[in-house]
Amino acid sequence: MKTLEKVKEKIAKLIALCQDPSASQGEIDNSIRLATKIMAKFNITRDDIDMNCLDPAKKVKMGRCMVSAMNTKEIRWEGQVAMFCCKFIGSCSCYSTSSVMIEGGKETPIDILFFYGSRNESEMAADTFRKIREVIANNAKMKYKSYTNLDGRSYAEGYVVGLYDSLDLQMKQLKDDPETHGLILQSEQASLIIQDKSKEWLSSEYNINLQQKRLRSVKQNNETKAKGIIDGRNHSLNQKLQ
Repeated sequence: MKTLEKVKEKIAKLIALCQDPSASQGEIDNSIRLATKIMAKFNITRDDIDMNCLDPAKKVKMGRCMVSAMNTKEIRWEGQVAMFCCKFIGSCSCYSTSSVMIEGGKETPIDILFFYGSRNESEMAADTFRKIREVIANNAKMKYKSYTNLDGRSYAEGYVVGLYDSLDLQMKQLKDDPETHGLILQSEQASLIIQDKSKEWLSSEYNINLQQKRLRSVKQNNETKAKGIIDGRNHSLNQKLQ
């Protein structure tokens, strides 16, 4: 039974790709050919296919993952890295809040970053965030002795800009490729649907209704920021997009 349901879901995805106005003619032709072949093999008709099975949020288990700020207080570029990781991984979002850490009977204010949405994707985003944050912080300390002073902070923010540049280039290449164009657009649409559902889940599960936060303006060193951009563009992203 499970195998047949998976087969029907596969056919539904192929049909959806055929109906996608952004799909290339090659993608449409290949999808029709493959769907017809699978339906004949399993003796399935179009009436047997429930397109509602493609709701990307239907089978997703929601969750959230917590990461503490490095210096108890969130640095601006930390939040930028978190947002980048959500865009890179997909199907999750992030927010930060203030909390209190109790150690040895002493209370210390601390900022917490939360990744929420698809449980698996949230965990991946949090893990990716920790790794990228460490790389940026270590580079800034090595080059400018700190990741919080003017030069180190400017370098770190530039690094995030470079990461976005690299990701945008990868996405453009995938969208320009006729073989992956439609699939990438479908993936983006699915991520948006899951993100919307995750906000509803966050509200019902934790009574949290998020408000968009404006980034405060800070002084920057354009020279060190430019160096950060170059290093960010050269950062090796994994194969998540492939």
